[in-house]
Amino acid sequence: MKILLYGINFAPELTGIGKYTGKLAGRAWNNPCMRLTPDQINAIRHAAQRVLGPDARVSVFGSRAQDERKGGDIDLFFETDTVLENRAKSICQLTGAITMALGDRKIDVILKDANTPSAPIFEIAQRTGVAL
Repeated sequence: MKILLYGINFAPELTGIGKYTGKLAGRAWNNPCMRLTPDQINAIRHAAQRVLGPDARVSVFGSRAQDERKGGDIDLFFETDTVLENRAKSICQLTGAITMALGDRKIDVILKDANTPSAPIFEIAQRTGVAL
């Protein structure tokens, strides 16, 4: 994918537009619509693949998915098409792996496997979440 960012700098403006355009481009490329660093995203993805397998999907929802909001915990929605033997154990493994990677912070983990019945929280997470 190629993205062209075009900025116009007017003559009397002394500071230049480069630093603002560069910051905007970096944010759009590395962190689209969420308040997580690239290292945090990679750690979460890695935990999902290690615990749930290569077909695992993960998204962040809640306040961390909205740039205009401040603070808040990290709400994560994990999905897999496989049937998990013990969902509670998988949730504990995901939470532990992410806590070890990101440090002590509030993390909420929601997990849906092939046998999990539909629930309003899953629909909210799918509708408002941003895929990692």
